[in-house]
Amino acid sequence: MPLPPSGNTPWPPPKLEIPHADMDMWRAWYAGDTGHLAQVYGGPAAYTRNGVARAFFDVDRRRATGGDELRMFWGQEPSPGQQAAKLHVPIGGDIAEMSANLLWAEVPQVTVDVDSTDKATAETTQAQIGRYLDDRGHAKMREAAELAAGLSNVYLRAVWDTSLRPRPWSDVIPANAVVPEWHWGMLAAATVWRELEPLDDGGGVWRLLEYHTPGAIEYGVYKGDRDTLGMLMEFSDHHETEFLASRTDSRGRQATGVDRLLITHLPNVLPNRVWDGVPDTAPLGRSDYAGIEPMMDGPGRDVVVVDAGPASGQGPGGGAAGDARHQWAGWRFLVRSGPGAARVGERVPGQ
Repeated sequence: MPLPPSGNTPWPPPKLEIPHADMDMWRAWYAGDTGHLAQVYGGPAAYTRNGVARAFFDVDRRRATGGDELRMFWGQEPSPGQQAAKLHVPIGGDIAEMSANLLWAEVPQVTVDVDSTDKATAETTQAQIGRYLDDRGHAKMREAAELAAGLSNVYLRAVWDTSLRPRPWSDVIPANAVVPEWHWGMLAAATVWRELEPLDDGGGVWRLLEYHTPGAIEYGVYKGDRDTLGMLMEFSDHHETEFLASRTDSRGRQATGVDRLLITHLPNVLPNRVWDGVPDTAPLGRSDYAGIEPMMDGPGRDVVVVDAGPASGQGPGGGAAGDARHQWAGWRFLVRSGPGAARVGERVPGQ
C-alpha cells in the first residue's frame, strides 16, 4: 500500500502488535538489559499480550494475591527496604553471537558461473562482488545474522552517497522498523520508518517513512504523537529531511534506476512456530530464543545477591530473621557439616 495520508493512522500498524511484542521480549534477552527483563516479566499491561510474558506475569499475579507459586526470577521485586541486587549472565547475546560466527566467521569466496555469461563478464562481476564483501560487506552480513538470530528476522537495504563512499553499501535494519508486504511468501514492498529528532516546538513525534517498491522509493514526513502518524509535512519542515526535497519529484518519489526492490528480508529460520495463525507473520522467521526463555532463566544463568541488611535480630543466641522466602526461594542447598562447613546454592529450574 502507498504511504498513509494525513490523519490518525495508528503507528506501528496494529497487525504487527503481536510479533513486535515478542521481538521486544527477545531484544531484552539479546541485550542482557536487566531493567528491560524486569519490565517484560514484571507484568506491565503492555506485555500481557505476549503469550510467554503473560504466562510469567500470571504467575507473578497469583503470588501477589497470596498464591503459592513462585515468580519468574526477573519478575521478582525486592522486599520493602531491600536493595535490588541481581546479576545476569548474558547467555542470550552469546547464543546470537555464536550463531552469527558459525555462518560468517570468514569472508565467503563467491564465484560466478561462466556457463551463465561470458568469461570477461563473469570475471568483472566476481571482482565487483569481492570488492563489496571486502568493503564492510562481510561485516554487515555478520551483523545482520546476529540480529536475526536474536530477534527472528532482519532487513538489508541498499544505500548510496557518493560524498561518503564510491559505491553503494548495505544498511542493516531491525525488523520492528519495517512494515512488510508479502506476495507468496516473498517481500513485494516495504515501508521503512524511523523517528526523527524532536524539534523545539513543544511536542509532537516526527517520523520519516520510505515506501520501497521495484524501481522507486516514496518518502513522507509525518508529525503526530506516540501512537499515530498525524499530519503529512513538507521535507523542509524538519532539518533531517531537507535533503530529500532536491532528490524527489513532486510526489516525494525517487527513481532508483533498478527494476527491483532495494531492500531484502532475511528470516533467521523457518517455519515460524511462534505466530501460527497470526496473519502475515509466517515469513518473519523464528528466534533462536523461541521456546527456551525459561531455560535462559534457569540454574546458573542468573544470581541474586542476598542483602542481610533488612534482617532483624532475635535476641542473644537467637540469630536474625528476614524475608527468607524472597531471598532463598527457588534455590536448593548442599550442606556439609563439621569444621569448615560450607553451603552451596543452586537455582531451581524455572524459578
